[in-house]
Amino acid sequence: MSTFKLPAASGGGSISIKVPASSGSDVDLLDTSGNLAISGTSTLTGNVTAAGTVGINTTDVDAILHVQSNTSNDHHTSILATGNGNDRWTFGAGTGPADSNSDGNKCIRSGLYFDTGFVAGTTFTRGGSATAGYMSFDTNQTERMRIDSSGNVLIGKTGEVSTQDGFQFKQTGECIIGRGSNDTVFVFQDSNSSGATVGSISITSSNTAFNTSSDYRLKENITTSWDAITRLKQLKPSRFNFKVAKDKTIDGFIAHEVSSIIPEAITGEKDAVNEDGSVKPQGIDQSKLVPLLTKSLQEAIAKIETLEAKVAALEAA
Repeated sequence: MSTFKLPAASGGGSISIKVPASSGSDVDLLDTSGNLAISGTSTLTGNVTAAGTVGINTTDVDAILHVQSNTSNDHHTSILATGNGNDRWTFGAGTGPADSNSDGNKCIRSGLYFDTGFVAGTTFTRGGSATAGYMSFDTNQTERMRIDSSGNVLIGKTGEVSTQDGFQFKQTGECIIGRGSNDTVFVFQDSNSSGATVGSISITSSNTAFNTSSDYRLKENITTSWDAITRLKQLKPSRFNFKVAKDKTIDGFIAHEVSSIIPEAITGEKDAVNEDGSVKPQGIDQSKLVPLLTKSLQEAIAKIETLEAKVAALEAA
């Protein structure tokens, strides 16, 4: 092997060019166009053009950095994490790891590979046409989320299939939740204290239930002796229309008129405004009126039964 060495001007370090003794092992630093080129055994392995672009395994550089596989049908770039060639970050497309899409469509995939294959990353898939492409996100070698060609976001499912579990957030604003079993689909927890569940939304094959915590073990000072009718009489059921729907009259309540009677039914403050001066509206959960209505009805029934007994006694006299 022949060696040409350029020592540093003030000592320490040098640049060495080594040429193998075997025939056909030329080493070139410049190509015929004057570009910096690094090659060995007549095969180009690197190229820096006068325009400041860099090519690896190609002389046809059409980008700032152009990396091309030395296999014609394998167009992906990998950064190895170990020396075994399996643990790596890969970006690209072709028939190699960057194109191992489950539905067989051409794709560009960016992600992390281990011995078992594609572990986590993002895939851009062309689909069957120029308007059918989609973007997917994978973990543990499984697709977890997809943005389809219509802009819909799918989590836990790969298409608009009503029998498939998962979430579907449609571009039109609709949210569709699928659950194959009769179970809870939403759980609400109080993150400011113990993280306890305070409510949920659950489904069966034909119904939906909106649940709030009601376990006796969470309660104290329980009493059933209180005057409901007096409070009920203070409520002012009204008929009205919202200003944005002038032609639709509905039944309901005015929030601040209920707040002093059933405060747990009301959220927000009367006459509150946002920073820009717009209305910050109060809200009402009308289901919170049910206990008062139930207790009032029980009291009314008791009075009716008492009066009925007195009437029966008078009629029998």
